[in-house]
Amino acid sequence: MNLSKEEFVKLKNKDPVLLEKLYKKYKDRIYNFLLIKTNGNLEAVEEIFGETIYSIVKSIVNIKSDKNIWGWICQIASRRLYDYIKKYKKSENNVEFINDISFSEDSTIEELLKKEKLLMINIAMDSLKPDFKKVLEFKYIKEMSQKEIADKLNKTESSIENMLFRARETLKKKLLNLSKDF
Repeated sequence: MNLSKEEFVKLKNKDPVLLEKLYKKYKDRIYNFLLIKTNGNLEAVEEIFGETIYSIVKSIVNIKSDKNIWGWICQIASRRLYDYIKKYKKSENNVEFINDISFSEDSTIEELLKKEKLLMINIAMDSLKPDFKKVLEFKYIKEMSQKEIADKLNKTESSIENMLFRARETLKKKLLNLSKDF
């Protein structure tokens, strides 16, 4: 977010127009960041997201520079995530979620990266159009040929080939957008 010195001062003074601009620019990135960090737990994301936005508005007066606003936002989101974990560690009903997002001492960096990549793929796949999701699942999970997919969906092989290409390109774009959040 490129701000002039004047705009930055207005933002620190909680100018509603600039706060809205900040929100619109970063809301999806914050949401995706939390979605990945919570292993896709939508209930947790909704709660943490709300707390994060509240904290951003409340503490915007303390921001030091406009050079790395996204980094500052990530710190706030990470603190709200940590608060959420602490809050639910005490309760019995969210133990499963806590185990999913906490890392054991035995976990290797490779295991953690693999888990994060798989989660990102699942999130990206869930956001695809149903037809794209279906052809990718048939091709790469069920390992069906293009002819088998065409027969199953009552389409031509060339339309399946085209659909697979567009589905892969869309998935690639969604994964790139998700990976920007880190």
